[in-house]
Amino acid sequence: MGIKEAFKNWLSIKGRHIHGGIAYLFHRLTGLIILLYLYVHFGALSQLLNGGASYKNFLTTVESPPFVALDILLFFVIFYHGANGIRLVFNEFGIGTKKNMLFFWVMMALGLIGWILLTYIVATRFIGGG
Repeated sequence: MGIKEAFKNWLSIKGRHIHGGIAYLFHRLTGLIILLYLYVHFGALSQLLNGGASYKNFLTTVESPPFVALDILLFFVIFYHGANGIRLVFNEFGIGTKKNMLFFWVMMALGLIGWILLTYIVATRFIGGG
């Protein structure tokens, strides 16, 4: 099996209900996004080893509105992945399996509320100039 086929199988939702399959697919994709961000984050932080001027340049970059907007999108990915992951852990213990769709939407609502609160805090701090 080649890489293309393996990737296609990895993304496959075959054998799942459409809602569960989409949640499954998004959980995998958000996990990849978080993993890629982790490597980029480590690479960016390694620039701080160069001293004080590098640190000031780093802060200027990460506090710029485009970078903060990307962070807000990253928060969305993390909150989705976390809320769905918590739901999956509960499901493994038999909690929420009888009303899985309702449990899914409750967890998504909680994740969305968390994301909105964090977005408000970040937006008022960095974009609002507070």
